[in-house]
Amino acid sequence: MLDVLVGLPQKDGSLSNTAKLRVNLILNPIVTSISPVKGFSGQMQEIRITGSTFYNFDSLHVKAVMKGSTDFLLDCLSLSNEVVMITSPNALDIHLYNYRKMYLYVSTNGVDYSEQSVFYTFMDEPHITELTDYDADYQGNIEIGVIGMHLTADVTH
Repeated sequence: MLDVLVGLPQKDGSLSNTAKLRVNLILNPIVTSISPVKGFSGQMQEIRITGSTFYNFDSLHVKAVMKGSTDFLLDCLSLSNEVVMITSPNALDIHLYNYRKMYLYVSTNGVDYSEQSVFYTFMDEPHITELTDYDADYQGNIEIGVIGMHLTADVTH
């Protein structure tokens, strides 16, 4: 909160017809995290951006920055002063599949963006090329060897 005194200057240096104007200062948003932090390149996914001072709901903007690409704005939905929701673009549709990280910045006025950014990582979708070494027992437990591309540690089923 800032009080500003407005008036007309007089020859003696004083002000006449003064009025006090109270101004609310809104700080640039501070971005601290996102959830989830990664997703598949060919899919659109809802992403929650968490931080603080996400005021001015009508003017919230989220800017995406990717290496080798122009910056672009993403539609966002304000859930509170601390949470904004966006939908990631389909990286394959906009030909951004060579770049894996999308840096996200939040603005409350469309001009001044957060100094901090968070990034969302695009992953290639898993592709199974071969199933090998299957084994089953009488209790219904089955083990199968899987060979493929882009299989990550969190792919367990």
